[in-house]
Amino acid sequence: MFVGPFFYFKKEFCGVSGLYADLMPVGEASDDGFFINHLLSHSDFFDRLSTDIEYSRIPRGRVLFDIVKDTYMIYIDPKIEEHVPEIAALFQIEKYEVGYDEHYTTKRVVN
Repeated sequence: MFVGPFFYFKKEFCGVSGLYADLMPVGEASDDGFFINHLLSHSDFFDRLSTDIEYSRIPRGRVLFDIVKDTYMIYIDPKIEEHVPEIAALFQIEKYEVGYDEHYTTKRVVN
């Protein structure tokens, strides 16, 4: 089971379209007493992808573990919520809730 940020490219990027994620095993992630989370920011992760597109224009989200609720949370841009099953499978999680936050909302999608 993993936590971390992800992007979903609808058009081909670096030869591939689809889900790009930075997976961190939940046992190695940061624990603040409420959430277990990968501390990598979306902008830092996106910088590794070597693109000149602004990361805030690509649909994105994050998987983390909510310690209080004892479940994984998939925070996601509503524009890509149909991909939740694919995201859950990649992060190897079965028990999860889907959440929305303006931090993960793309105003204008370019891909």
